[in-house]
Amino acid sequence: MNYTMDYQLAKQLKDAGWPQNKSDTTRNWIDSPNEVASVVLPTLSELIEACHSARILLTEEKDGEWFSFSNTSVKANGKTPEEAVAKLWLELNKEKI
Repeated sequence: MNYTMDYQLAKQLKDAGWPQNKSDTTRNWIDSPNEVASVVLPTLSELIEACHSARILLTEEKDGEWFSFSNTSVKANGKTPEEAVAKLWLELNKEKI
């Protein structure tokens, strides 16, 4: 499986309450010289499903940048569809954090 999300974004998801119990999508990063951090990297399907309360439009621009929009006027962008929807999920869940 090819994951297209960096550690910082995956950690933001974790810190915002993204479930960390799916071992098949867990990846380890060296967080510091003596510490390995494990975070779940959600799939695009999981991210879209998690935004269940909002309808999502996902589009790619000519320069390869991805944009996600919700019917609640929240929007986000990223280098991959996963990144764009992950950022959208973070924005949609800001009030809950």
